[in-house]
Amino acid sequence: MKRRIKLVAAALTLIFAFTGLTGCMYIDGNDGQWHSWGPNCNDPNFTGMDYNEYGWWYFRNGVIDWNYTGMACNEWGWWYYQNGRLDWNYTGWGNNIYGDWLYWNGNLAFWYTGEYGGYNVVGGHKEGMAHTHTWQTV
Repeated sequence: MKRRIKLVAAALTLIFAFTGLTGCMYIDGNDGQWHSWGPNCNDPNFTGMDYNEYGWWYFRNGVIDWNYTGMACNEWGWWYYQNGRLDWNYTGWGNNIYGDWLYWNGNLAFWYTGEYGGYNVVGGHKEGMAHTHTWQTV
């Protein structure tokens, strides 16, 4: 079985290399884990996002972290990940040390100012509870 995994990993590596497919991942025949391909290839310390033709993935210590759910950024913005994969359908809150942030279709909604889920939102950042005023006539 281990030999078969090594052969499949070698074949995938050759396919990616010779077909020019955009790919950042390969299966290591020694550990059976998905590793980063490209500039982060074989970097056991790489933590962050990388992609291939199947989507964007979150890596921790050079392998996909299938348990990661949360925020990650690259040169194109901040993104929301669920189970190690960028979730293009996610709309809701994400948080980091700077607070709670609104995500719209997987991307941090810096463009949004208004109310969402009972909270005031300014530039995508949760600012506090939205207040509803009830006016009474006397």
